[in-house]
Amino acid sequence: MDPIFGLSHNGILSRERSARRFEMVEHEPMIADEAPGGEALTAYDEARLRTYLRLLDADAEGADWREVARIVLNRDPDADHDGSLRCWETHLARARLVAADRHGAMHEALDASGRIRKELP
Repeated sequence: MDPIFGLSHNGILSRERSARRFEMVEHEPMIADEAPGGEALTAYDEARLRTYLRLLDADAEGADWREVARIVLNRDPDADHDGSLRCWETHLARARLVAADRHGAMHEALDASGRIRKELP
């Protein structure tokens, strides 16, 4: 059996082996130009809990907002400085609001050490 392509010695594709090898990569959901407002958790928020966690981690590490906007929010601060800054500011503020809700979805997804304990949407 070919370990990369899942082919047996006679060239027949092994479904089990190839299915594991060529799994679809799950992409982060699209990020709006501004995060939603209001106090209530939205479907947008729930779909982006992982993004919010990444923003909070980067903020805790003191990462430069331009780098975070590029990597986490898929923005180009060189091409659109003001739009990228607004996107980063509103999403970081939203991440803080969601994290402050001690009974919300983000806290249900984390263990005591702050690591993800269950699959996020």
